[in-house]
Amino acid sequence: MAAGIPQSSDERVVFIKGLFQDTLPGFLTSNSFHQGRRKVIHLDADLFSSTLFTLCSLAPHLQKGDILLFDEFNVPNHEFLAYKTFCDSYYIKTKLIGAVNNYLQVAVMVE
Repeated sequence: MAAGIPQSSDERVVFIKGLFQDTLPGFLTSNSFHQGRRKVIHLDADLFSSTLFTLCSLAPHLQKGDILLFDEFNVPNHEFLAYKTFCDSYYIKTKLIGAVNNYLQVAVMVE
């Protein structure tokens, strides 16, 4: 958290510094998500609690065709467990569309 926020000239990119629980709710209420447009969401929360909070917060905004990317998916008690808990709790079905490094990084599509 001591690092500075990177600069980007791409208007589609926004960096927000802070804890997910402090920053994600405000981000979600201040941004509109266009229905019909596919979202690509890169989850780099690493920990179970942060990943689960983020997925649960995003649940109302997810639709068929959206893609979720995980960077440390094969850590059983963190991102993977949060993903499994989320899918089981919200009845979300996904399809694996890519994986590398023995499932360390994974991409799934919402069905």
